[in-house]
Amino acid sequence: MKDEDETKKQVINKMAELRQRLGGFEILESGLKWAEDQLRESKVFTENLVAYMKDGFFVLDNQGVHLDVNTALCQMTGFTREELIGTQPPHPYWPEEAYEEMLIDFQRTARGEFKDFELIFKRKNGEHFPVIVSPSQIGDKEGNVVGYFAIVKDITKRRQAEEELWIAEQNFYNSLENSPLGVRIVTTEGELLYANQAILDIYGYSSVEELKAVPAKQRYTPESYAEHQERKEKRKLGKPIPSNYEISIVRKDGEIRHLAVSRKAVVWDGDVQFQVVYEDITERKEAERVLRESERNYKE
Repeated sequence: MKDEDETKKQVINKMAELRQRLGGFEILESGLKWAEDQLRESKVFTENLVAYMKDGFFVLDNQGVHLDVNTALCQMTGFTREELIGTQPPHPYWPEEAYEEMLIDFQRTARGEFKDFELIFKRKNGEHFPVIVSPSQIGDKEGNVVGYFAIVKDITKRRQAEEELWIAEQNFYNSLENSPLGVRIVTTEGELLYANQAILDIYGYSSVEELKAVPAKQRYTPESYAEHQERKEKRKLGKPIPSNYEISIVRKDGEIRHLAVSRKAVVWDGDVQFQVVYEDITERKEAERVLRESERNYKE
């Protein structure tokens, strides 16, 4: 009787153990199903992200055959998805002159050198446009490269903006060069970055290098140099200084000239520098002196 009770007890324990293990399998199965659902949703999300992203996207195999492209690349180039899938290099939107360059860049990507590069692509209507290509490689479980994908950004508007900026800079530079007023561009510390022809004529020097080689103390009269040093010290201390003032200079030939100066901050080569404009007022100062003497003589 005792043996029978022990056998029943063992059977009950075994059944309980089996139920527990079955419960674990149900949890595991549920977890696997959840993971599969998440993976499926993630894949759909990624596909939608690629399909509707604003930048172009394409996938190539190891031989450069198109495996996939997104809507943005089709809109960018004017080709349909059907016209691009399966095409071999050079692809319809790769101009012949750009193919060799792109091939080299993808070979670098195969070596693990990930770097954006600029190319000229071609639309279906024959129009060329600039792009930035950001390539990456696709590997299998063993780490072998089995293909490539790349993001393509149309930079036509950026190039146009750069060209407009370059034109504006050239116009600004030409206006400085042709200005009848002397112009210098200097750093906060006073280092000379640019000087136009008018300021060279005012000082009597033939080149910017010759002007820079002469110490500032020799280019001022003693009184004006002392004022220059005072302004310089105030700038270091952050004290306010009038943006318009007068100086007296000594030309290369020793002649003294009087200048009206205007100083203001400008952007030069992407950094904030200072534009200093000089107007020669020597004749006006002389006329004022003669007028004062005339008035004094009249009073006397």
